[in-house]
Amino acid sequence: MKSPQIEPITSFIKDHKAILGKLDQGPVFLAQRSKPAAVLVSVEAWDRITRRMRELELLVEAKRSKERNAPTISHDELKRLMLEKRKQGTSSHVGA
Repeated sequence: MKSPQIEPITSFIKDHKAILGKLDQGPVFLAQRSKPAAVLVSVEAWDRITRRMRELELLVEAKRSKERNAPTISHDELKRLMLEKRKQGTSSHVGA
């Protein structure tokens, strides 16, 4: 396992191109006063993370449905329901 890439925020301010260049080797942790302040990840890594989170959400929902002895539905139907649920959640925050 690679050791984490840790950089002070001041280094990012002074030479952001060099810090962004390190993203090919993994996330870069930015530190402020020797404490973690932020994590930079590449767009590709972010896409992988969010895709995996969606998959895990679907698995959790499927497990909950099974535990409730809910009727079985197709994967596509479950995805549609999850998207509807997500849209309802985001629409309630609009204008807040």
